[in-house]
Amino acid sequence: KIRDCVFERNESDGGSAIDVWFDDNGVSNGMDVTVQGCSFIDNTGEDGVIVVQGGSLIVENSVFSGTKGGWTIEVYKGGTMDVSNSCFVDNYGPVYLYAGSYVINNLNNYGENTENDPDYVCSGLLEEGASFVCSKFSASSCMAQPLTTVRGVGNGSSDKTTEQALMVTLIVFALAGGAWYFMKKKRKFSPKKFDDDPINMNGNDVGDDDSGSLTFKEHHDDDIVRPIYV
Repeated sequence: KIRDCVFERNESDGGSAIDVWFDDNGVSNGMDVTVQGCSFIDNTGEDGVIVVQGGSLIVENSVFSGTKGGWTIEVYKGGTMDVSNSCFVDNYGPVYLYAGSYVINNLNNYGENTENDPDYVCSGLLEEGASFVCSKFSASSCMAQPLTTVRGVGNGSSDKTTEQALMVTLIVFALAGGAWYFMKKKRKFSPKKFDDDPINMNGNDVGDDDSGSLTFKEHHDDDIVRPIYV
């Protein structure tokens, strides 16, 4: 489960924020992903912001805006999509479900200016099959209230509008410029080095001997990934 996160200005050839991909495996090997209360802002990915192959994707109370380069969300190979109380604004393409994947729920979602790909005009969830089926969003306004900024997360910023720290159990260093990747196939990683002078959640310097739990930091190709202590 991914909750209360901000993914901003990530770039990747795959999913620019979350990429769940199992090479050459069956649907039964898919991974279930739940996203709650997250913001996805100005991300660029050839395959969109979130990519899921098999398994189920649940999105609740989240906002997707300014997506470039691909679909907002892609679901492959028998995957399922359950999206509710979320907003899709100024994105290049809609949510796209490939043949064999299907929508479980599409409830109280809002869409605005999400028809920028002239080949796939759909302000909603677009299902591929013998013919395309567009399930439009029904809400008349955006009611989602996701997290927008967390101190120390996102482009090295130390600004915050919340006291809640972002805690995850998975720490990723550098994976094709995106943010989080869940993979079953082994790959060689090239982690970027840590900053010699990390910061804590109050924005103060901490020494090498300080102890604490690491929190996830969003990263980019040109960023230095550094731990943040709480």
